[in-house]
Amino acid sequence: MKSPVPLKKYLTLNFIAMAVLPVLTIAFLVWFFILPGIKHRAGIQHRALADSVAGKISTYLKGGERQLSALAGYLQDRQCTIDKEIITLLDAQCGKGEFFETLFIVGREEKTIQAVGLPESRRSRRDDFTGLDFSGQRFMDTVKKDSRIVWSEAFLSTISNREAVALLVPLKDVFIIGEITLDKLSRYISNLSEESDFFTMLLDGNGMIVADSQNLHMGEVLSNDFPAVKKLTGHRPDTQMFFKWDGVDMLGTIAGLEKLDWKVLVAQPTARAFELLR
Repeated sequence: MKSPVPLKKYLTLNFIAMAVLPVLTIAFLVWFFILPGIKHRAGIQHRALADSVAGKISTYLKGGERQLSALAGYLQDRQCTIDKEIITLLDAQCGKGEFFETLFIVGREEKTIQAVGLPESRRSRRDDFTGLDFSGQRFMDTVKKDSRIVWSEAFLSTISNREAVALLVPLKDVFIIGEITLDKLSRYISNLSEESDFFTMLLDGNGMIVADSQNLHMGEVLSNDFPAVKKLTGHRPDTQMFFKWDGVDMLGTIAGLEKLDWKVLVAQPTARAFELLR
């Protein structure tokens, strides 16, 4: 009986089936078995990277806290009597501005600046700042009498005219306040990602970029639909996400900072993150 399908067509269909079936099988295996494994390994590697960066930033900021805590302890023992020796000590803590741009002693009640410590290049202007009313800074209202050491939100510094954050140490009658500018934080973070293709952003709880390794976005507020903003309040120590940044597909991981309310977002081009697994 003559076949209704011509031999040539039959052989062609068989050839196509034999060629396509292995491709479909490989695609199935890659999509459902191999790719999830690659993503899992990339995620583990990226979490380790984010934890490492967050640890270094925490250590850097904690160094400033220890410095100011030690100063506060000394001033508390002296009952914070403002004299030339105290001002000299504040200046010495500022040094050349390696960490703190300015140090203030501010009264709790009147919230005026009682003493100012400045880096060498700014000390000639000390009288311009002594006695200034500091009550206009919003973060002053967030510090209660028995509160812990806190980092403020970003604000425009009266001293440097640059965006800055402040570290506040409460004493009985005064606050010790140290300012560090955002560009200084960004420079430090940039050194962590030097000669590398990942970038780092330091975020506060509202999704504002406190500092970034590209030194381009500090002070900006991420939009509410940005994945990181939705996950900032999560309870996990790290949270991964995929997103676009300047048109590039990125793999990002959020890591917490020890005893701080800020978060670190470490991001890397997705293609590069997977390439490192080869």
